[in-house]
Amino acid sequence: MLQNSGARVLLTNPEWWPAVEAIRDRLPCEAYYRTPYPELFAESPALAGPSPAGEDDTAFIMYTSWTTGRPKGAMGTHLGIINSAITYERCFRLSGHQRTLVAVPLFHVTGLIAQMLTMAYLGGTTVIMRTFNAAEALRLIEAERITYMVAAPTVLVMLMLQPDHRRAGSSLQALGYGGAPIASETVRQLREWLPGCRLHNVYGLTETSSPATCLPDADVLARVSSVGWPIPTAEVRTVEVESGRDGAPDEVGELWIKGPMVVPGYWANPEATAAAMGDGWLRTGDLAKIDPDGYVTIMDRIKDMINRGGEKIFCVEVEEVLCAHPAVLEAAVVGVPDPVYGEAVKACVVPRPGATIDPDDIRAWVRERLAKFKAPRDVAVLDALPRNPNGKVVKGLLR
Repeated sequence: MLQNSGARVLLTNPEWWPAVEAIRDRLPCEAYYRTPYPELFAESPALAGPSPAGEDDTAFIMYTSWTTGRPKGAMGTHLGIINSAITYERCFRLSGHQRTLVAVPLFHVTGLIAQMLTMAYLGGTTVIMRTFNAAEALRLIEAERITYMVAAPTVLVMLMLQPDHRRAGSSLQALGYGGAPIASETVRQLREWLPGCRLHNVYGLTETSSPATCLPDADVLARVSSVGWPIPTAEVRTVEVESGRDGAPDEVGELWIKGPMVVPGYWANPEATAAAMGDGWLRTGDLAKIDPDGYVTIMDRIKDMINRGGEKIFCVEVEEVLCAHPAVLEAAVVGVPDPVYGEAVKACVVPRPGATIDPDDIRAWVRERLAKFKAPRDVAVLDALPRNPNGKVVKGLLR
């Protein structure tokens, strides 16, 4: 990332300094600073003052999650940031009285834009956790009277697994979740734990400066699988992957997004920019369907969809069924080589505390609820799913 961005100045915490020293001869940086930073402002007073910037100018380079391939530097603009802050303000009904707990990385759009910069725009309060810990997060929610959070479903499950979680949360007014499918049982438990809190399933990418769709609170139980409607400034469509035609209602195709939230491209990567963007549309690489009422449902990543002898299997559909099993805490599905069908379904499941998982029972559970060809051939029982720092499952490791 440092080489791709051509970063000229590197600011780092003292504990990271040995790692920096080990690669200094390979970095483009001209200056290095360790916290605290008083010498930085003493040497460069201009950095402390205002700088003229247009709304279409690049505000930062945010690197993609890197679940596949090398990370790409999305060029977030000032307009994209402000658009997203106003979107959270309106869709989540936020104000300057809000207090948020950032329990996700600040090098990801959720922590940086959905929470910290939205609070800066509103004049609210941001409490930052150095690293996530469920017990400490609950303590901070209670002690700091946190009113607003955005987190991955796994984080919310971990909070509710804490035996004393019910003592915290009464201050929460708005809670967003996204980045991965959420089980209907998890939403039901959230509603029971936080009856006075507005819940929203949100879908977005690094390339959309955080939100692109948002599910209204009234729909979170009736439409658990949906990520809601496009935000007010977004256009969405589905495009049939092979033919390139627009998808019909409820037809699965690649989700395309257009609007001021979409970044103009990837830094120093014209090939990747041309492959993902054109005429203002972002080709997300996600398979989705849009129903006649305009609700968007994410089905799978194009690269993750399983082709079993010509039958297309969407991992999300199988994962939702697996997560409904009473012994399963979380699950991920991947395609693995099969000598007859080309690909077969592999389920990776994590048991709930104290539960035991029988692979044969898991296969039978899926066969009773989905077409038989969607049932997993292989079932792996794991202590945890491998995740990147943003909380996304790294399916390449599971394969």
